[in-house]
This record gives sequence, C-alpha cells and structure tokens, in this order.
Amino acid sequence: MGGDFVAERSRYMPGSAEVRLAALSEQAASFEVYLVLTQPQAAERIEYRKQAVRAVLDELHAVLEAARELPSATRTEVDAAIAAAKAALARCGGTRAQTLEEQRRRIADANAEFDGDVVAAIAHARHRFDGATLRALRRHQQARESLDTEMKIAAACGRLLAGRRGRALAERRRELAAQIATLKDQLEERRSRLAEQRERSATLWRELDAELRESVDAVGADLDRLFS
Repeated sequence: MGGDFVAERSRYMPGSAEVRLAALSEQAASFEVYLVLTQPQAAERIEYRKQAVRAVLDELHAVLEAARELPSATRTEVDAAIAAAKAALARCGGTRAQTLEEQRRRIADANAEFDGDVVAAIAHARHRFDGATLRALRRHQQARESLDTEMKIAAACGRLLAGRRGRALAERRRELAAQIATLKDQLEERRSRLAEQRERSATLWRELDAELRESVDAVGADLDRLFS
C-alpha cells in the first residue's frame, strides 16, 4: 500500500530536475519568439507581464482589506508598499538591451523593498499570514519572476542582434535559432528519459531526478550564456 502511494505520488509530483526542465523549456521557447519580434511587439509582450504583476498587487490589496483584524495603520503601510511597487513598474519603459537591464535592477530593488516592508508591517501587527494572503503573495512572486525572465530574454536578444540589418540580421537570427533548437532537443531528450523512468519505479525515478538535475543544469548554463 505504502509503495503504491509513493509510486503514484512520483508519477504526478514533479522533482527538481523536472521543474528545472519546464522552466528552461519555457525560456528557450520565449527566446525563439523574441528573435523575430519587432521592438513594439517586444514592448507589448513585456507590458503584458507588468500588467500581470499589477493585477496580483491589486489582489493582495483586496485580500488584506478583507482581513478585518488587521490594524488600519498596517493596512496603510502595506498600501504604501503596493503603491511603491506599482510606481516602480510605471517608471520602466523602453526595449533597448541596456535599458531593460537597468529596469530589471530597479524592479528587483523595488521588489526587495516591497518584501521587507510588507513582512515587517504584518509582523509588527502580530498578524499571521492566512491562506489567502499566502496565495496572493505566491502569485505575486510568480508574476514577478515571469516578468524578470521576459525582460532578461528580451535584453539578451537585443544584445545578440544589435547592429545588424538586412541579410546580416537574418543570418544571425538563423544561427541563434539553430543554437536554441539544439538546446531544446537536449532538454526534450532528458525529459523523455525522466518520463520513462517515472513509469518504471518511484525509487529509481528519484535517483534519476537527482542525476539528471546536474545534466539539466549544464544545458541551462549553455542557455544562460546566451542571455548574459
């Protein structure tokens, strides 16, 4: 019975290598998209991610407003932190590589300040993070990470394609697309191996997950080198 539970759990619960594979595959797919986007299209895509961050900030505000036991002074502090986080997003614009990198740094600094302010305010009020608050904070973190990844990839594409026009630009795009295709094939091969092993044994799956994590990270390092 216990063994069946472990086997069933391993079938559906992703391990660290699987999570990493999914993240890298998503980044590679995004990179392919940015290779062919115009600057206005890239700006629109990044703005969409910013809107997602704003939406979860609004959600967090609504959740805390509904927490009746939260002191009004704490609500004011959290509202100020949310407003500051939104202001940081509003100040960011442009799609040049250097501009995007600077934006990423500013948003990261604002996010660190936001985290400190919100946690300190709620802790000072001796208020526990309830389920709704934790879920809102988790969605905020995910939206922030998606925005950061999007901006990182957009900046990388900008650097890698900078200064090229016409035939030279088309050739550079083909070169980069070929590199990404190779990395995607490597990731897919590892994903297939992991999926096959999960069908065989929960125990062996966990061992392979640990083994493949190093291999996956090696492919991830190659991908990151394109972004840096």
